[in-house]
Amino acid sequence: MQKRKVFSILTIVMVAALSLVFTFSDMNLGSNLNQLKDVEVREYQGELLSSITNFRENSIKGPQYIDIATYRLTITGLVNQTSVYTYRGAWKLHPSQEGSDAKLC
Repeated sequence: MQKRKVFSILTIVMVAALSLVFTFSDMNLGSNLNQLKDVEVREYQGELLSSITNFRENSIKGPQYIDIATYRLTITGLVNQTSVYTYRGAWKLHPSQEGSDAKLC
């Protein structure tokens, strides 16, 4: 019983110590990062790239718009059961995620 208690206490201390290390290492990492300016890449590996302002809409029917109130997504085919979702219901299937990634070189 005594060994189990000592093991539990050591485990708690280790988890707390690791939490502190990760917390402070993240804080220190953030202070060394510089904000990069937004730029448009116009060349990549010797290939010229066109500007985003040169984009032209070329879909057959033009830009597509939907009525969120009446929109339905129907999933059929190689599924066990056909499913129908509203616009908001479809978004709830896979909530959006946002994040950033810092690369230190």
